[in-house]
Amino acid sequence: MFTSKQLESYADVLLWGMQKARTKAFKKGDIVMVRFNQRAVKLAELLQVRLLDKRLNTMQRMLATDRMEYDFFSRADKEQLDFIAPGERQMVNNLNGTIFLNAPES
Repeated sequence: MFTSKQLESYADVLLWGMQKARTKAFKKGDIVMVRFNQRAVKLAELLQVRLLDKRLNTMQRMLATDRMEYDFFSRADKEQLDFIAPGERQMVNNLNGTIFLNAPES
């Protein structure tokens, strides 16, 4: 769908936007999470390289598939909808940035 050059430019813009949204500059060792769906793997890979080059610590998490999302929201009861995995709050509270990539089907 996108050329390599377009993906590289898109990665640069996403990092620029994340940096502009902050009141302070990133510092070495800050933690940035990249959440992505299967269709955005190539862009997630480019972002990881750029984040590592900036000496930031990276975390990657693949999002649930469309089918998994549909099944969850159509079948889960209230307790399952309210469930937060152990350690999730602590992890989120220690992040210095997050990028979500939800690419459309081609």
